[in-house]
Amino acid sequence: MAKNAKRRIVGWIFRAWVTRKDGTRDWARDHGYKAWRIPVFAD
Repeated sequence: MAKNAKRRIVGWIFRAWVTRKDGTRDWARDHGYKAWRIPVFAD
């Protein structure tokens, strides 16, 4: 896929935490959110 091509979002995954590259968990509540919204893209 070209770098500038638009990808179509088909849904969302809602998580209370995300894991950073260094392996630590970053909790949404620490940033004022209930959950992080992670997009799911079509192939």
